[in-house]
Amino acid sequence: MEIEKIRIVPLFAEERKTRIIELLHENTKLVVPQLCVYFNVSPATIRNDLRELENEGMLTRTHGGAIRNSKTSFELNYYQKEIENYEKKLAIAKLAIGLVDDGDTIAIDTGTTTLELAKLLWEKKTLPLLLMILN
Repeated sequence: MEIEKIRIVPLFAEERKTRIIELLHENTKLVVPQLCVYFNVSPATIRNDLRELENEGMLTRTHGGAIRNSKTSFELNYYQKEIENYEKKLAIAKLAIGLVDDGDTIAIDTGTTTLELAKLLWEKKTLPLLLMILN
């Protein structure tokens, strides 16, 4: 794996774990020393991140690092869906919020893209609130 020497801007734990998953998509394996250099954090921090990601089913820990999960899955888990194409989802949400006027009534279905739209609704002054949960 070719990585930058040291990241200048420190990342929050969630950002770091997201980047670890992205790196695993680009590489078949990651090792703790390389991740320490890449993120400029301690081995204990990286091991904690890898442990948490393994508990979430995102990767398989190995002695000294991690590998992609070997199980084949056609459906991404929620965390994977949330980080997959995040910038595109946010861009869609920002465009969509521009189509909503104060006082409009809108319906939002479930999904990680529509969640990003819902997070932006606070910008609107008078949206009626109607919550329906459908199974």
